[in-house]
Amino acid sequence: MQHRGTARKRILPVRFDGAPPAEGAEIVADGKSLGTMLSGVEGMGLALLRLDRMEVAFADGAALSADGKALVPMRPGWARFPVPGTGVDA
Repeated sequence: MQHRGTARKRILPVRFDGAPPAEGAEIVADGKSLGTMLSGVEGMGLALLRLDRMEVAFADGAALSADGKALVPMRPGWARFPVPGTGVDA
């Protein structure tokens, strides 16, 4: 009951170069799974990501990738929570 109401996963926009990674592609950092690629178009997409694992990955200096493409998470303006790796706190 202690963590009830605490979401670990969030849908976040991500940036990448070129064509999008495949839908359903696993997002990894340092060989650890952080989430799943949901959809994308040229340069932008949506991903379901675990914030706690992202925080650890960025603290260790790791980069996110899916299908061999580097991903950069973005914090949408409506978000009222911190997004690791964006340099913006809630």
